[in-house]
Amino acid sequence: MDRATAEALLGAAAAGDASELESVLESSSDGESVDVVGESGRTPLHLACSCGSLPAIERLLARGASRSLRDAIGWTAVHHAANSGPSSDPRLLRTSAAHTVPSPMRRERRGGAVAPR
Repeated sequence: MDRATAEALLGAAAAGDASELESVLESSSDGESVDVVGESGRTPLHLACSCGSLPAIERLLARGASRSLRDAIGWTAVHHAANSGPSSDPRLLRTSAAHTVPSPMRRERRGGAVAPR
């Protein structure tokens, strides 16, 4: 992804502007990673979670944004979603945390042992 597109993607995510984010994503090549890193070490998903924009988070996740990347201070998208304020929508945590920590069901499907509850 070229620098101008990466900056536009980061800016739209930081503003929580889902429609602008979609425009930038549509202009980028299919298969290009959306996990560009800004000067703060944050990805677009970190930024969208920080501002609490569920539509922006959903668009980024649909394009394959990584939930496990850490920023310069070691935070993942889940940390940013949790820190986005008392009025944050609880769906932010579920959306950004999905698949971050394997559930017992996922371990069972992979053949791993599951401790009884």
